[in-house]
Amino acid sequence: MKKLISKLFVPAFVFLSLGLNGQGLQDYATIAEQDNPGLKAKYAEFEVAMQQLPQVSSLPNPSLTVAAFGQMVETRVGQQMARFSFSQMFPWFGTIEARKNVAAARAEATYQSYLDAKAELASKVRIAYYPLVELEQLILLQKENIEILSTFKTLATSNFQNGRGSLSDALRVDLMSNEAKTEIQILEQKKKPLEFYFNTLLNRDKDESVIIADSFSTPEKRVLDTDSIARHPRLEALRKQREMAMAQEILTTKQGAPEFGLGFEYIVTAARPEVSIPGNGKDAYMPMVTLSLPIYRKQYKAAAKESRLMQTAYSEMENNEANNLLSEFEMTRFEMDKSLIQLELFETQTKQIQQIIDLSLASLSTSGTDFEEILRLQQQLIKYKMNRVSALKDYYAAESRMFFLTGF
Repeated sequence: MKKLISKLFVPAFVFLSLGLNGQGLQDYATIAEQDNPGLKAKYAEFEVAMQQLPQVSSLPNPSLTVAAFGQMVETRVGQQMARFSFSQMFPWFGTIEARKNVAAARAEATYQSYLDAKAELASKVRIAYYPLVELEQLILLQKENIEILSTFKTLATSNFQNGRGSLSDALRVDLMSNEAKTEIQILEQKKKPLEFYFNTLLNRDKDESVIIADSFSTPEKRVLDTDSIARHPRLEALRKQREMAMAQEILTTKQGAPEFGLGFEYIVTAARPEVSIPGNGKDAYMPMVTLSLPIYRKQYKAAAKESRLMQTAYSEMENNEANNLLSEFEMTRFEMDKSLIQLELFETQTKQIQQIIDLSLASLSTSGTDFEEILRLQQQLIKYKMNRVSALKDYYAAESRMFFLTGF
């Protein structure tokens, strides 16, 4: 009997002494960062924005005109045969620099959006991974529960044979064992959709199994502050978009100024035969200056107003997003604190119920302790252990979201 009871004293929750420090999650996070199509698209958008810089910093193409006279124009020094014109337009001073500022701000905003998507993906991968860890631990708990119930059945059968118990005790154990086996089957089925979603984040075969190389450890309360939220990529992206609108307003002012062009024209002249005059057959050439006249001002005024309105819009969007992030921060902090409180409760309850079970088992053969009560306590014990695993999952999921909000 003592040997049988000592077997029941072996802790069933030893996996919680392990930390969530294995390479499984980190490896999966790396795969997601490299292969996730949404993140690839965000980085491609950044590269597209970078390609705008050399485009906006270039001058417009020069123009070359070649004309041949269908009917020769007779001049004193000969017939004009052909005309060549070359011209180059130049924007107003500072226009190209203003264009580069707009493109650079757009590229920086796009890059911040990429960083935001990258941090969001890392958070999603972790949050999708923890339920799989939870399932593994819940299945392990149920299997250990079945082993303990098997020992209980041996004990109940022995008591029945010795006239100290009833056969119904063994049957009650069978009922609890069947429930535990069914729970394992349900947990195994639950794993499939969770793995399916997890694999979509990694952009790999949806039916590929996920190897769980990590386990939960008991967390400690963290000191959190909101200072780093001000540097969140989502807010930085909106600030860069506002800077882009400011640069666009300056560019609109530059575009409303005249453009000027420099050119050169060359006319080929054929010499007059049998005539001897100064400059006979001499080609003509002349420099040219062109100036655009932006007299239609409505478009420039409207464009400048549009840029100012966009600056206001981006400022308001930044304030709104900052409020959303702060609200999410407070809710996430609450979820973390709640999980810690629950963990403390479940740990205390687990220890106390285990002590009661141990004492009840020790006095089972002498005081006639109700075996059904022991089974009820065992069921309550496994419930608290499972709740503790779920609370750990909730804590680490909230912590992952908190990392997205403050660590990115």
